[in-house]
Amino acid sequence: MKYSLTYKDALEMVKVHKNFNFSKYETIIDGYKVVSFKYFLCEYKHFDNPLPKKPEVKGFDMRGVTFVFNKDGSLWKKFLMLSKFFNLDQVESTLYHNVKDKKIEIITSKEDGSLIAFMSLPNGKIFAKTIGSFDNEQTIAAMILFKADVSL
Repeated sequence: MKYSLTYKDALEMVKVHKNFNFSKYETIIDGYKVVSFKYFLCEYKHFDNPLPKKPEVKGFDMRGVTFVFNKDGSLWKKFLMLSKFFNLDQVESTLYHNVKDKKIEIITSKEDGSLIAFMSLPNGKIFAKTIGSFDNEQTIAAMILFKADVSL
């Protein structure tokens, strides 16, 4: 069975990695606590075994995973974005000379741009977010499009 990231494990990853490899961003939207996690310059080992004392825990979903809480503080819902993928020459373990003789299962093209996800609050309000932000140029533009009346 695939591991499903928990809020508690995500918090522990941030603590263990001293907010460097993994970090969190917390905000209030419409009175609801929203917590998002992301990463910075991690190797495969950081995702595969982020908590050495808990080998079952995986960090592949730390790319923008967002937890929305009810007003009483209980968890309402977890939203996943896109699981971690590795770019050629991004970090030491993906340098061409380290992977050139390995069996590669999947190769895909990656277009540059911002990953945007739409999520909801317990009151039904929709909000947009990128991996690390709730209020940047991309999320504002996405919400304008979302709210637009585009009858055809």
